[in-house]
Amino acid sequence: MAARRNHKRKRARRPFGPLFKVLCAVAVAVALTMGATVFFQVEYILVDGNSRYTKEEIIAITGLQVGDNLFHMNKFDMIQLLEQQLPYIQTVTIRRSLPNTVVITVKELDAVAQIQSPEGSWLISANGKLLEQAPADNASMVISGLTPLTPQAGADLAVSQEEDTRLHALLALLNALAAQDMSAQISALDVTASRIVMRYLERFNVRLPLNGDFSYQLKVLRTAAEDLNQRVGEQTTGTLDLTQTGYSAVFLPE
Repeated sequence: MAARRNHKRKRARRPFGPLFKVLCAVAVAVALTMGATVFFQVEYILVDGNSRYTKEEIIAITGLQVGDNLFHMNKFDMIQLLEQQLPYIQTVTIRRSLPNTVVITVKELDAVAQIQSPEGSWLISANGKLLEQAPADNASMVISGLTPLTPQAGADLAVSQEEDTRLHALLALLNALAAQDMSAQISALDVTASRIVMRYLERFNVRLPLNGDFSYQLKVLRTAAEDLNQRVGEQTTGTLDLTQTGYSAVFLPE
């Protein structure tokens, strides 16, 4: 009889087990939320990789403030705002460094060329992003042969459908020049026709095919120019034609 009564008592208490577990889980969640709110507050905001924009400019756009909760901030919204409002920013990462620090790391773009539009000349990056209107004294390479459509800072360079093939060739060449650290050696680049003509070292007009292996051809160009310097002299001027079938480079003196 006693055993039967004990069994009844246990069975009577059993319905409170699941409810107790739920209440414990809620209590733990509340405690964790309160702990995060109280203890994980922003005390330090570090900015790294910036040179064009100040730390204060970048932080102001994110909206971050000392005292904010580390886990309530929306990193993705902040990144989007920075990329929209600061054209020279290429990439942004934002990370939490517990218990009280936010680290913002930016990678900035360089202006490698300028392109003329009806609204004036625009600086562009190697990947074709429009950065800002070029100042009058800007000395970067001048691109001709393309007409930008509705240019604005932070947007990608857009052209008409008829010019699209030439735009792709231009971007491939700009990236190859940047990769080989040759952008500053080019003063002008024309993509008007079915081939590219660029001014190299203010001494050579260089002809390139519109759809070529630019990384390889730039190495050929550099080697050809160095060979001419040694054989003829550093004052030599003329045209280096890299479009001739069967020849790596053909020199036509002025």
